[in-house]
Amino acid sequence: MNLSRSWASQRLLASTRELENWLGEQRRFAMRQNLTCKVMIDHANKRLISTIDSGNAATPCSDDPSAAGAGIFDLAESFGSGSDKLELLSTPSTRPDDSDGGIRFSFRGFSQNHQLSSEGRLELRLRHRDLTRQRCIRIVSPIGMMRDGLATDESSPCRYDNSY
Repeated sequence: MNLSRSWASQRLLASTRELENWLGEQRRFAMRQNLTCKVMIDHANKRLISTIDSGNAATPCSDDPSAAGAGIFDLAESFGSGSDKLELLSTPSTRPDDSDGGIRFSFRGFSQNHQLSSEGRLELRLRHRDLTRQRCIRIVSPIGMMRDGLATDESSPCRYDNSY
């Protein structure tokens, strides 16, 4: 493996862990504040956007909602140089009648898929064009449990049985 592939692999791992921590923080914020946070997946811009799930959907789930970038996880920014080769995928897909989907974290710590084609678990995959291995994050609803994993290539399932 050459140096740039090794660097990309380490950045992908770091970005996956950063995203998993950010998602965990959204869940903890919902529990601390006794509300529901809705996290929407913006595949095109490689971002996840967290807002309070109420009539005013513009309020970010953040201790400082007026801060720049509050309630947003920008995967391209987290990855850094070379993020143009990065892709964010999710399973299950968004329902046909909705333009975007995501997950809700409730004040009890539970999770629920939002506008996705099925319930149960949400899997996020981070893929870099120069790498065969992919990184994964699974959120199991309704309990809100999160795990990070690894897929050996794009056709293989993600494995969550070890710390990768």
